[in-house]
Formats: sequence, structure tokens, C-alpha cells
Amino acid sequence: MSDQTGGASATARPRSQPVAVGLVVAVGLVIAVVITALTSQGPTRPGAPHAVPSVGPLPDPTGAPTASAAGHSTTASTQPAPLNTSAGLAPGQRLSGVAGIGTAAATAFGAWRGRPVDVVVDYTGTKTWDGVTQLRREGLLDRGLPSSVHRVFSVPLIPSDDHATLAAGAAGDYDQHFRDLAKELVDGGQSNATVRLGWEMTGNWFAWSGAQHPDQWVGAYQKAVTAMRSVPGAAFTFDWTVALGFANPEPMYPGDAYVDLIGADNYDASFAANYAPTDHEQVWAGILSQSWGLDWLAKFASQHRKRISMGEWGVSNRQDGHGGGDDPYFIEQMHSWFASHDVAYEAYFESTDASVQATFAIDSGHFPQAAERYKQLFGGGTPAATTTTPQQVQPSS
Repeated sequence: MSDQTGGASATARPRSQPVAVGLVVAVGLVIAVVITALTSQGPTRPGAPHAVPSVGPLPDPTGAPTASAAGHSTTASTQPAPLNTSAGLAPGQRLSGVAGIGTAAATAFGAWRGRPVDVVVDYTGTKTWDGVTQLRREGLLDRGLPSSVHRVFSVPLIPSDDHATLAAGAAGDYDQHFRDLAKELVDGGQSNATVRLGWEMTGNWFAWSGAQHPDQWVGAYQKAVTAMRSVPGAAFTFDWTVALGFANPEPMYPGDAYVDLIGADNYDASFAANYAPTDHEQVWAGILSQSWGLDWLAKFASQHRKRISMGEWGVSNRQDGHGGGDDPYFIEQMHSWFASHDVAYEAYFESTDASVQATFAIDSGHFPQAAERYKQLFGGGTPAATTTTPQQVQPSS
């Protein structure tokens, strides 16, 4: 680095010269040194950068202290530049992963099945706007996952405890909340995340159900998407996800301009009166052909030229008796269905649901045959050549 002071060291007066001559020589030497110092940097080119002190290494994106060039520990004082967690969704590529267990357990699930997860589906809070938007505070921006894992966030269209309404959402009253959410995602390195906005709106169990007022639901969805897309750096994909077999989803479709994926959540359960939930072939046939079932999903997505998603799916053991139990046939059929359709991602719901007192966790010990088949087909196992013949199990009296 060049000297920025322009100073010069003192020159001793030669002892053999007279004082007067010495003064003249000294003055001359000082002038020469000053001129040399002022001209030693050469002419400055127009637009040439000024020399600045080195700032040392950039902060670690995790915020952990980093070693400076001098060997000292420094802590980042500003947020790191946003980094995408994954390359996002790619045409022709189907991601396989897990939902309902968070990022920490996702790695362990991948190890259990014998194949790392490609995608993790998470859930924001559902009760208040703070719970919806404060992702960092809620620990949902964890960067402990491998950089290849794509993130999906299930986001309420309105929260349940803030006196929010779909009508107010359609009027744009909540736009700022969705801009705040989008900024949290972008700043947290999730600018290309997938957002399952207002998922399962065809059911009646969430505050944002659109079955009664589909026009309001559509308006609120469109406003939310527009607000989130307006945030600089946002490159989200929006996943319109229905609950199969409930209310007609089509009046709640917000239009192709607001939807990137058309998806559904699907579980091995049945409420049919003429066959048992453990009659696995009948249950699967019903899942396909029921009103707004899998056959409808495939046709509707094709009509709108959208890829399909399955953000939640799984076998189930329900205390109300409507679950299919240990059902390797369901695992096989889901695998075949995914392979024969343009599915962008699928995520097994590895959790329990207190609202219906059910177990879905495939490694829980409740589903030994289904677990083995899942590991063969979705993990690192070698798939068997034969297809499971469903056992006819009589319902208990």
C-alpha cells in the first residue's frame, strides 16, 4: 500500500558546511523531498478506484465468528447476502422428501430410508400474523440442511386468532404481512422457495377454508401472491394445494397467472360405507375415481399445463378406525402414480396429527410392511419385482 501521509524523514545538516550554505542546502532538500513525495504516486486515471483498507474475509452466512487476516475473531455486523438453499424446481425432475418433522429430523429420515431427502415441507404459525411472518424467530430459516435440499413453506392465507377474514384479504388489507413474509424468506436465503399458500382450502378445518366463499378466497390468494412477488429478489413458486375428495376446488382456482404448481394432500384412509378402510384395492380405486380425486387432479393440472405436487401423503393409523393401517399396497400405488405423472415434488408426512388422533410416521413401528416397501421404492433399497397383493381384512365389530 502506498504511503498516504506524504511525509518525509528529517535530513541531517552536513557538519562540514557553513551555516548559511547549510540553510540553503537544507531548504532545497526539503523542497525536493516534498515534490518527490507528492509526485511519487503518479497521475490518477479518471475513474480509478481509491485505495481502501482491507476488510478481511466476508462473514459466514450462519453468523458465526470468522478469522480475520490478522488471526483475530470477528462477528458479522450485517446480514450476509441471500443465498438460495437449492437450485429450485427443475422441469423433468421429481424431488422426494419429507413433511411435518422440520429440518433437523429430515436428515435422519433420509438416513433411515437410505436416500437423502431432496425437499422438506415446513409450516409457519397459523394463529397470528407474527407466527405467519416471523420465520427467523420461529426457527424456520435453519441452514443446517445440505444446500441441495429444496424448501417448501405451508403458509395460511389468514391466521385463526387475529380476527382476520378472507374478505379483508381480498381487499388487500393484509398485503404488508405477505410482503414481510417474502422479505423474511429472501433475506433468509429462501428466495426460490415453494409456498403452499392457503393449503387444503377445500376442507373445513382451517380458518382459511374457501368452501363457503370461494370468490373471497380467490381474491385473498391473488393479493397475497402479488404482494410476495413485489419484494425484490423474490423468485417463489406458488403451490395451489387441495384436500382430495372434499369441496369442489375449481371455484377456488385463482388463475394460471397466480399458480405454478397444482397439488393435493393424500392419505390412506376411507369413510366409505360399503367397504372397509383396510380393503386396500377398493380404497385406492376410490382415491383415484372419487369426485375431485387423483384422476381429477391429473386432468385439471394437464388442462392448465401445470406440474403436480404432493406436499403431504402417507399411510395412516387413525383412532377413529378410518385409516388403512399397515398398507404396502398404498405405497406401491403412490410410487407408480408419481412415476406416471409430471410430479415436481412429493413429501411423506412423517408425523402425528393430534386433531384426528392419528399416526402417519412410517418408521413408528405401526407400519412394518409399508415401511419396508417405502424404503425399497423411495430409499436406497432394491425394489422387488412383484406387486403386493392386498389382504382382505374384515372390519372389527
